[in-house]
Amino acid sequence: MKLEAYIRQKNEGSEPLPDDPKKSLSEILNRPFTAEKIDTYFDHALNDLVTLTERAVHAYSHIHPRPRSSSMRKEDLAFSYFGLQGIPEILSSIAKKQDELKLVEDWLSVHSEIFRDVIVPPGSIETNIGPGTRPTESQMFYNRIKTLLYVLKDEGADLSGLRATRGHIRDEMMRRTSYISFEIPEINRLALVCDEKGNASYIFDLEKLLDVLEQKEKLFHMEKEKINEMIRQNEGLGVRYTHSRHWADRTRNFLFGTLELKKAASSESAAYPVSQDELDPWRGFWTNPDGKHHGPKKQIARKIGVGENSVQAAIEKLGLTSTFKLRTQNNDWPGYPYEDIADEFRNMLALPQVAKEGRWRGYREIDGIHYGTKTTIMKALDVPKKKVEDAILQKSIVAIPMRDRANLEADGYPFETIRAALEEYLRLPKATSFGEWKDFASKNGEHIGTIHAISAKLGVSFPTVTKRVEDNKLEPVKIRGVREETTGYSFERVRDLIAEQRDIPEVQREGIWRGFFEKEGKHFGPITTIASRLNANEIKANKNIVKRLATGNKLQSENLLDLDRKPNTGYAYEDILPLAKKFYDLPQVAKDGPQKGFFEQNGKLYGSLIWIADKLEINYSTLFERFQRWQKDGTAPQFVEGRDLGGSKTNAFALSDIEERVKDLVEKNRRKP
Repeated sequence: MKLEAYIRQKNEGSEPLPDDPKKSLSEILNRPFTAEKIDTYFDHALNDLVTLTERAVHAYSHIHPRPRSSSMRKEDLAFSYFGLQGIPEILSSIAKKQDELKLVEDWLSVHSEIFRDVIVPPGSIETNIGPGTRPTESQMFYNRIKTLLYVLKDEGADLSGLRATRGHIRDEMMRRTSYISFEIPEINRLALVCDEKGNASYIFDLEKLLDVLEQKEKLFHMEKEKINEMIRQNEGLGVRYTHSRHWADRTRNFLFGTLELKKAASSESAAYPVSQDELDPWRGFWTNPDGKHHGPKKQIARKIGVGENSVQAAIEKLGLTSTFKLRTQNNDWPGYPYEDIADEFRNMLALPQVAKEGRWRGYREIDGIHYGTKTTIMKALDVPKKKVEDAILQKSIVAIPMRDRANLEADGYPFETIRAALEEYLRLPKATSFGEWKDFASKNGEHIGTIHAISAKLGVSFPTVTKRVEDNKLEPVKIRGVREETTGYSFERVRDLIAEQRDIPEVQREGIWRGFFEKEGKHFGPITTIASRLNANEIKANKNIVKRLATGNKLQSENLLDLDRKPNTGYAYEDILPLAKKFYDLPQVAKDGPQKGFFEQNGKLYGSLIWIADKLEINYSTLFERFQRWQKDGTAPQFVEGRDLGGSKTNAFALSDIEERVKDLVEKNRRKP
């Protein structure tokens, strides 16, 4: 098969090799760091390298089959064939970048100074992170500080001359992490950067900043609007820029290039360019001469504080059509009048909103009563939604209008009233939905579960459990099931009743033979208990080997209750011990090195047919066909028993004996180009 034809098809479900493997490798090695992915950069690089390697090996194997060659050998041959760097060199290149990033992290952990107050205190334009609860850490932060330091290191800046200053955070602040000031005399720059979302970055000409303020510490006390005004009034002093996927590139340009923001590109089309001014409160909108502001749906939704779907619904309700085409960063979008759409949300936005933080986050408080949505109350009480709805009907509760955390109109219900209505239900023990005792509730030290749950846990049929419960008139216990209220019984009592009536022996719980029971002079125990005892006697057995020895030799088995009082199958330790000793006395093949897959005995190397085929570089299927013919005519070579790489028993043949018999195949393979 020609390589070009192979690359264009997906063969056997495998993703094809890219048309230009060198380009793909270059993209992996030269992928830029970004603030969003700097912490996972190396994981992604290695994952992409593994994927490229697998595809290269797959493609090469179809062009030049080499049966049973080692994985490492196949990888080296494939990369060489496609003209790629050697894998060790590639890994070394990735490791070098990782070491550079580690130097940056180590520097930051020991070199930052602490300023006595907040750096850039919050002011009237402090950006809110949006309606609702505070996001998780992964949603709330970008690694901008680490990225800035890496950019400096990558450009050859001397970090020893860098001065980093971190400020304090007050409890009442929305911002939960401080701005850090980086004074970089070597390149005449001062940067103010905060990792938390919603906070702009600033880079200043250090000399001009000192001319304006005399002391850089004055900058630390300035609110954002004052910093913005200072930048407007002093051309070339600095830049303010917000986060985007190009943040690292923009930071590099501002540090080592000019402190200028790109102006909106002029367009010959009919599209009106939106404002790109970082300091414009109507950034992202085009202002009509009549004073109205037109923007794309996404920008309008962000400005109002609602979802884009809500804006679309308002557009349809008002029957609006896009009158103006707007251009944002070289893309054209339909524009809509902000003021008309915002007016549609005026009544909804006038509704009181639930608390965004604190113990009663998600609730609206009126006269000491906390009103929440059905879903909010359901989650707080950990009950099915139907229970909340039943309580609302039972108490004839009337909802109050409010605005939820997503800025949408919602119905609010009194938490305290619903909790009181469900008080009796909430007192019931609740079944867990995960873990060892999934579907069981705890009460007085016992585990309460339905007959179905007990049946599954014991491995006993449903009718058997039902009969034991009914015959012994066990007392039912009400529990809160995973989905609804239900009736359960004591697992421990049912287990003991079944054990008694089955007359199943229970293993000893202490003493030398803990975990076993004695019968006719032999000690019977579960597979895992036998494996542990063998290991204690320096026979390195695992439960899989013990199970194969027991079942393969059809040893006597006995039913028993194990240490957890669960039904189990046991075997006699005395029957397993000699078999285990004999098995582990078998020679083990080498797990690495030039003799991998073989062991030496009487001056000869022994291995399985599949490893012999690999060693002789001949096709395994062809060798196996020969072996079957030898068996048929009674000339098959003798074998010895040994243990393979996985520790299982295998039939091993002398390498030299097989090589002598297949000289023709070996010679034929050597003559191949």
